[in-house]
Amino acid sequence: MDYWSKPMIDREQMPLFAPTLGAAVAEDHPVRMFDEILGGVDWGQWEAQYPHHRGRPPMHPQVMAAAILYGLNRGIRSSRKLEDACMNRVDFIWLVEGREIDHSTFGRDLGAI
Repeated sequence: MDYWSKPMIDREQMPLFAPTLGAAVAEDHPVRMFDEILGGVDWGQWEAQYPHHRGRPPMHPQVMAAAILYGLNRGIRSSRKLEDACMNRVDFIWLVEGREIDHSTFGRDLGAI
């Protein structure tokens, strides 16, 4: 059994220094380009449409647009697959900064496009 490579981290052992989410996505990964481009967009008109006085704080439109556009770029058009990607794929998790966005939220925003 010594022939096979050993795992870098034992699944049952907690690492002393947890890697950051930023370190999990390479500097030249395409998801960073989407984030950079959408970070330069003026979202003022969209932000003005949100009521700022009731309920839970809304998700910023940049986050939703980034997830939907990046998903389309990756061939994901289903709201349920977008939800799954935001929960399980490191590039999507990085893009939405760990937010757990459900399919019904994507469905509402995709229906508005």
